Amino acid sequence: MDEPRDAIFESIPSIEILRRRDDYRWNHVLEPILEDTNGGALPDLGLLEGGIRVLLSELERYRLPEYLVYVNPENRLEVGPLSFTSALVGHRAERLVQACELGANALNSLETGSLQVSAVSSRALLELAIVCWDIHQKLMDPWRTVHGKISRVRAETRASESITFRVLWETRMGTRFYDPGEGWPQAMNIATRISRIGRLLPEVPHIYDLLCDATHPNMESHATLWRTDRRLIGGLDALRFAPGQSNSPVRLAVVESIILSFRLIIPFARDLWWIAADITNCCDMTVNAQTRTLGLPGRTGRNQLCSCGAGELTRECSHPEPHFDFMAEFTSSREC
Repeated sequence: MDEPRDAIFESIPSIEILRRRDDYRWNHVLEPILEDTNGGALPDLGLLEGGIRVLLSELERYRLPEYLVYVNPENRLEVGPLSFTSALVGHRAERLVQACELGANALNSLETGSLQVSAVSSRALLELAIVCWDIHQKLMDPWRTVHGKISRVRAETRASESITFRVLWETRMGTRFYDPGEGWPQAMNIATRISRIGRLLPEVPHIYDLLCDATHPNMESHATLWRTDRRLIGGLDALRFAPGQSNSPVRLAVVESIILSFRLIIPFARDLWWIAADITNCCDMTVNAQTRTLGLPGRTGRNQLCSCGAGELTRECSHPEPHFDFMAEFTSSREC
């Protein structure tokens, strides 16, 4: 860890929800809730617990930015090392905090019985994760061609049409609210991204569709208020109205989506930091008041641990690309 926890980290309300201060773990709290569900196999709650711990560790690992260099359509082509790196680090912080906020709200609402609210939050989290997955390699592939080559990294950070920066900027600034005629990029329809990830992870569209049905005024949104405790009334089949006690399979989809989302967001966040550290090291951006305010991985001394996070001394570090084995990390972390 570079520095002690900062005030921004401590101010995030969802941190305390995910940590739980009542001597219980989320896997223990949710197990009886999910066992009381109509149909479907229980997800691996150990992976949920491990994913929470890895997410919190990643968020706490580096100081969060106090400010972000704002790049609007008018100055998008005026990219430089500072604005490039700030965009990477700022987006990393955004995605990790959003994962905490949405994941915590989904879990807390699931525990208290507000199932539709839980579905809304977990659906938003899953959409966030799908976007991360969809642009991940689009950011990484072009950067791999310059990684380790100081002159090329320096040139890339000043290139007006850097693919890595353009993909990142268009994703962060994508909108359906602001006028595209003013230069704002149009946000891509999430259905397009879901179709792509579904070819690799076929369970994603199923989970997403169920969460959507619970979010919109469709059948499963109504089912979040009922239990399948059937009885005959006047010879007709009837269900029990039980707000806060529904046994809808949406419960399972909520937990599955959270595990999956953490699995996709964490490696994305790590790679954003890796690219940022590559830039600051190649451009000799040492730690100073400016880099601290922006939360950048400033170049460290030769005999200090490298800011890229590889765990090697700066003079020996080749800035290897981060490796992420979610099953290994989530499994080992749940035992901590």
